[in-house]
Amino acid sequence: MNFNPDDLIKAVDKLSKEGLALLDSDGNYVYLNPRHARIYGYEVEELLGKPWQTLYSEEQRDFIGSQVMGSFAEFGEFTRELIGKKKDGGSVIVHVSLTALDDGKLFCVCRDITEEEKMKQRERDRLIQQIMELKNT
Repeated sequence: MNFNPDDLIKAVDKLSKEGLALLDSDGNYVYLNPRHARIYGYEVEELLGKPWQTLYSEEQRDFIGSQVMGSFAEFGEFTRELIGKKKDGGSVIVHVSLTALDDGKLFCVCRDITEEEKMKQRERDRLIQQIMELKNT
C-alpha cells in the first residue's frame, strides 16, 4: 500500500471542523478550505486572491494592526478571539491562530465560536439575575 501525502492533506482538509487558510506575504488568500469561507458566508472562489482585511470591519482591522501585529511580528504567531464580518454584513466571533511560515506565507486556523460565546453570555446573565434576586430577598 502506497502512502500519498496529498491524500492525507485532502482528507484533513475535508474533515476539519476548523477553517484553514494560507496567505501570501502580502496577506492575500492563496488557499482556503470550504469551512474557512463558510464561516464568513463566502464561497472559496470569492476569497482567493483577496486580502484578509476583507473579513473584518475597519474597527477590527485597526485593532489587529495596532494590538495584534506587533506581537505577531515579535513571536511569529498569535491566537486570539476576533469579531469577523460576514458577507451579509453580520458578525461572527472567531478564534484565530496565525503562524508565520519560513517562506513568508501565513497559515491561519479559525473556528466559529459565536454560539459558544452566546451560551456563555446567557449563563453570565442567568447568574447575575440569581445574584440580584438573592440580594433583593
